Amino acid sequence: MKLLSTTLLVLLLGTIALAQPGPDRMGASAYTDLEEEFIFIESGVPFEFYLCVFEPSRDTIGGYECGLEFLTPDLPIILDVDGPNGWTNFGDTTNHLVGFQTPVPASPITVICTYQCLVTAEYYENQLIMGASDPSSFDGAGPGYADGVNPDVLVLCSVPAGGSVATISTEILATEARSLSGLKALFD
Repeated sequence: MKLLSTTLLVLLLGTIALAQPGPDRMGASAYTDLEEEFIFIESGVPFEFYLCVFEPSRDTIGGYECGLEFLTPDLPIILDVDGPNGWTNFGDTTNHLVGFQTPVPASPITVICTYQCLVTAEYYENQLIMGASDPSSFDGAGPGYADGVNPDVLVLCSVPAGGSVATISTEILATEARSLSGLKALFD
């Protein structure tokens, strides 16, 4: 019985550990201090979202690379793309090959880029997909960053399965449905 209890405990802890997101994840967020993958916008009003490294394992970030695309070809209008600390992109607005003049200090959510965009359609919903840049320092395996102290140390970042890191939408209903109480209220 003791062996069975121990085995069940080990399996339970293993399952919990697998469910926890690991370090060095790259994605997009509507906030600079919150890991949020839903970017809700208002049609005709410029909006911002941020590319971030979540829980970086290095103390500083000297540069990064990633490729971005949208699931449907209906792109938002990209007004500006910028970043901190002397951000220089040697790619383009959706293929980032970026170096920082001064390494960016790491924090649990480290903003590496800011997008300012606009959508003029009354209804808009699209998935932002993140993957490898072209060319890729990771042999096409995905996005990553360079350590700010030793740029020869490259860190491969994980992204969700399928690469979808954010949903950009004008649909407000989905905001209300994100919590259990919000979902329940929809059916009351």
